[in-house]
Formats: sequence, C-alpha cells, structure tokens
Amino acid sequence: MRIAVLGLGSMGGAIAGRLLDAGHEVRVWNRTPARAEPLTRRGAVLDASPGAAVGGVDVAITSLSDDEAVLGVVLGDDGVASCLPPAAVLVDCSTVSPETSRSLARAVGGRFVDAPILGAPRAVAAGETTILAGGDDTVVERLMPLLGQLTVLAEAVATAQAHGIADDLLAALGRTPLVAPALHNRLDDVIRGDHEGWFTTRLGRKDVHLVRELAARGGLDLAVAATVEELLGQAVEAGLGDRDITAVVEAVRSRRSRDGDAAGAPPAPMIL
Repeated sequence: MRIAVLGLGSMGGAIAGRLLDAGHEVRVWNRTPARAEPLTRRGAVLDASPGAAVGGVDVAITSLSDDEAVLGVVLGDDGVASCLPPAAVLVDCSTVSPETSRSLARAVGGRFVDAPILGAPRAVAAGETTILAGGDDTVVERLMPLLGQLTVLAEAVATAQAHGIADDLLAALGRTPLVAPALHNRLDDVIRGDHEGWFTTRLGRKDVHLVRELAARGGLDLAVAATVEELLGQAVEAGLGDRDITAVVEAVRSRRSRDGDAAGAPPAPMIL
C-alpha cells in the first residue's frame, strides 16, 4: 500500500517507521525536513509539500500538534484536500476538536477516518497500541488491515516523595492494579525525574483544554481537569513546555515549596 505520513514528531515518526517495517511504500513530509532523515535512510521518500506527498497514495495519515497545524496541512495551499487522489482516504491521528475533524471530513468528501492513538510512540513502533477509529463504516472497514498493523500520576508521586516514601516502593506499587495500566510506562519516568519523553506539557495543556471546552458546551464544569490544566500551564510557564508531560511533577513540587512549606502545611491531597 502507498501511504503518506504528514508530521514526523515522536508519534508521526513512529507511525512511519512501523509502516516501513510492514513493507509499505511510505512518503513523508515534515515542516522541518531534517526530522525525516532516519526514515529516508530506511526507504521513505521525503516530499517538499503535503500535496506532493499525497499524490498517488492510497492513504494519507496526519499526525500533527494541534488544530491549526492540521487545518493548514489539509486545507492550505498545496495541501492534502486539493491533491488527495479520488479513491484515497485521509486518516487523522492528531488530537483536535470535533469541529476540526468535521471540517476535514467535509474537505475530502467523507473519505476520512478520525483515528486518535492511545499509547506511546514506542508502543506504536512495536504494534502494541490502541486506535479509536471513527468514520464511515465502509471506509473504516477498508482500513482495518492497515490500522491493525499499528495496534496489536504526577501529584501522587510528589506527595509520596515529600513524605519520604522510597522510590522502589512507588515503583512496586506502580506494577499493581492500584495504578491504571495507561500510567505504568510513565511512573518510572516521574519517579526518576526523566522528562525527555515524547509528549510535551504544552501539548498536554492543549489536549486538556480541548476536553474542558467540549464539556463546557454540554454545560459541565470539570474541576479536576481545570486543576490539571493549571498545573500544566505552570510547567509551561516554568520553561518546561517542551519537556515530557511527566515534568508536571516539577510544577507540583514548586507549588508545594511555595504554598505549603511557608505555612507549615502538608502537601495537597493527591489526585488519581
């Protein structure tokens, strides 16, 4: 199958690599062409524009940072919508608003699948992630073989460490049902202070804001989500916007030092 992957961040790069491993003909585009180098060494073809990348493909996959980036790549000059072959399908793996997804579907005449990925890039590379695919039943069914090739806790840590709980005990607890499976791969990073991962605090804040916006339209006020967005915002303002989302633990520690120590108060309750 001929596939274009547009956006070669941590997730997009992992998607393209997985598709190369599966034997597909992969074309790629990225705003910063140097990001494509590891993939071109493995056989991917780098194109100069999104439109050039999707010419002649069966599937175009977008994996981009936010709504503005996705809309620009799909609807912009020499973009996907104007160059996608008549029988090809656009698959968006980005986290964007429902309005953006609907705009993309209209732009390509319904040949669109919204396919957010649940999992880290390393899980994508191993084919061990989960994809939530939404779109026309016929289109989704047609793409199932391809999608199948891609699939097969910060406050708690800060509070525990502030009370002198040993890191090895935290790690042991992290391997039990007390911690949600989605957090297992990240807990060690939080404990070690390793924030060189794949999903930045800036993107995390954007995603939580999208959730809050959607809830507000339904008349809901998500108090916990508001706190999470505030913490992620503090991490961004502290210069950690391009560090992994686990860096939010530093914002929690900073808040504790600023608000708790001065008053002699215990750390804030953990949020799980």
